[in-house]
Amino acid sequence: MPRKYLLPKMQNNVIFYIDFDGTITDIDTLNFLLEWFTGDKWLYFDKFFLEGKMSSFECITEQVGLMKKVTKGDMLSAVKDVKIDQHFKKFLKESRGRGYNIEILSDGLDVYIEGILSQNGLRNLKIKSNKYLGGGKVEFPYRKNLCEKECGNCKKSHINKNLYSIYIGDGRSDFCAAECCDLIFAKNSLALYLEKTKKKYSPFKDFLDVCNSLYELGIF
Repeated sequence: MPRKYLLPKMQNNVIFYIDFDGTITDIDTLNFLLEWFTGDKWLYFDKFFLEGKMSSFECITEQVGLMKKVTKGDMLSAVKDVKIDQHFKKFLKESRGRGYNIEILSDGLDVYIEGILSQNGLRNLKIKSNKYLGGGKVEFPYRKNLCEKECGNCKKSHINKNLYSIYIGDGRSDFCAAECCDLIFAKNSLALYLEKTKKKYSPFKDFLDVCNSLYELGIF
């Protein structure tokens, strides 16, 4: 059962920050694409990243650099069968119906995020992510030199502390941002991290769990 939180005083003060890979989708899409186009070459850099010897920014730069011949069209073709959480649309309907703000924060690439959402009929969502330029090159418009985790996209920098913030995520790039929010839904490595730091959170496995918890809390 989720812990009880102070509820927002006004509906238009609520904002959801949502991770993409492994949260909205059922897989880590970037890893899927790296394996699809490079075989196991990308794992060389992933090993250093997991061992803390390479930052997220450096790792993404090197890994995507392996895909020099991959076009945006190639990526979109490869992700055509990637699934999103079957309850995500319900979550969006409930959130939008109450006038809540929603931002997708990802340390992945814009091209496949927009493509996957579009092929599921989801448009006009605010997305803040890294940008794939083609030719194995990535632009990092949200990189911050002082980012504690040295992510390509510093998710913490997007959190508006003047709003009642709700974070939904599953991975390492979510650590800092989630800790800044009023209410956290977490699974996988984000949940393990929050357990270690003794930060309150609500566990979830899919967006139906999130919706049910929000109903119980009176936010939905």
